[in-house]
Amino acid sequence: MLKSMTGYGRREAVTEGKKILVEIKSVNHRYSDYNIKVQRHLGFLEDKIRKYVSSSITRGKVDIYLNVENYETADKQITLNKEIAKNYIDVLYQLRDEFGLKDDITVSNVASNPDIFSTERVEEDEEALWNTVKTVLDGALSDFIAMREREGERIQKDLCERIDYMRTLVKEVDERSPQTVKEYSDKLYEKIKEVLDGKEIDEARILTEVAIYADKVAVNEETVRLGSHFEEFDTIINSGSPAGRKLDFLIQEINREVNTIGSKANNAEIAKLVVEIKAELEKITGETAERKQALIEIETEDREKLKNAEEPETLKKEIADLEAVTKKQLNFCNAADIALDTLKDSFAEMRRSYGSALEKKAGDIFEALTDGRYSGMQISKSFDINAEKNGIFGGKELAFLSSGTIDQAYLSLRLALSELMFENSERLPVFLDDALSQYDDLRTKTALKYLKEYSENGQIIMFTCHRFVTDYAADTGAVCKDF
Repeated sequence: MLKSMTGYGRREAVTEGKKILVEIKSVNHRYSDYNIKVQRHLGFLEDKIRKYVSSSITRGKVDIYLNVENYETADKQITLNKEIAKNYIDVLYQLRDEFGLKDDITVSNVASNPDIFSTERVEEDEEALWNTVKTVLDGALSDFIAMREREGERIQKDLCERIDYMRTLVKEVDERSPQTVKEYSDKLYEKIKEVLDGKEIDEARILTEVAIYADKVAVNEETVRLGSHFEEFDTIINSGSPAGRKLDFLIQEINREVNTIGSKANNAEIAKLVVEIKAELEKITGETAERKQALIEIETEDREKLKNAEEPETLKKEIADLEAVTKKQLNFCNAADIALDTLKDSFAEMRRSYGSALEKKAGDIFEALTDGRYSGMQISKSFDINAEKNGIFGGKELAFLSSGTIDQAYLSLRLALSELMFENSERLPVFLDDALSQYDDLRTKTALKYLKEYSENGQIIMFTCHRFVTDYAADTGAVCKDF
């Protein structure tokens, strides 16, 4: 069963003459991040708590709050510094005798000097205190895990229902795909019959055309892989082990296969089914806003607690640090907005400056990179891209292409802009950072061959962590170096 990374547990108890409060809460996080707040004199408990809860909480941003109050015994001890007190009294007597002052030296007079007293915290029996705290911690941890399990059960139920629905949709796609080929065959036959007007029809030629079309629109490989992904989903979700990262990766792979089906299937009914499947995937991955809101609520709650905590100076500093981080993030967001506006203006200027030349140049490069599978591209004023295939733009938006083809389109656009911007001057080097990571072997070889030819007129520097890319690059005659 899945466990949610969102949880809350709280226990309060009076035991061994102490009032102990433990609160545990967590939200989603890629790793294990423990933030433990204890009173300063109880700092030795922090590491013990972290080790203890780590066996039960393996992922999430976890906040643990511990407060211990002594009810029956004082936790501080006042001691008298006899030497300083004696010196202080001697000086007072000297002052009396020297100036003939009235003798009114009392205990209150002497006690007004703070230096003669020292306050020391009574040493705790660390092991005994830890055993007491651990009992309360166990209760809070039990409540915390119970909430995680309840949340996880609801999430698992929702995920399973959506995956089952997607199974049904994929089955419909699988059943619909052969009908697409038959409809194409019937339309083709009728069209040829109409054109030939009673003349003999070459059945073999029609069968050949239908076979080529069937190969282009066949989605059985994708539907088989999707079926395998759904089975793996069931295995992961029922494994009882942490599943978040595995499910994230699997959802990405499902989305990739669905995009491929959408780009292949030239059929309105299949396109509708693809849209429905993608809508379900969006629902699975669309919890970001809710998680952000949960973080905001937790941060607000923490601020209120900090205001009422025992050590105001320390906590004021923490609040100041948080405000500084918030201000820094706000400045970053403002800078990002300015950068985005600047990029939009730059894109518009590029569109005005290069116009159809950019479209033509990028289309030629795109055709070369895809080895002729696409004949060009159409670029809107807002830099939306449609891939041209056999002279048809409709239905070939980037969203419906494979991730490898999308990367090919963006690489074509970058190279085209570089050529046009430095057409009448010396070209600056083009830097590429793992630009071929989404390519299969064929795409990689084709792209590297083109880039080698391109580099004859301008330097290209490409970084990669994949050995096979450098091997293929070396085959083209490119200079490869290890760092």
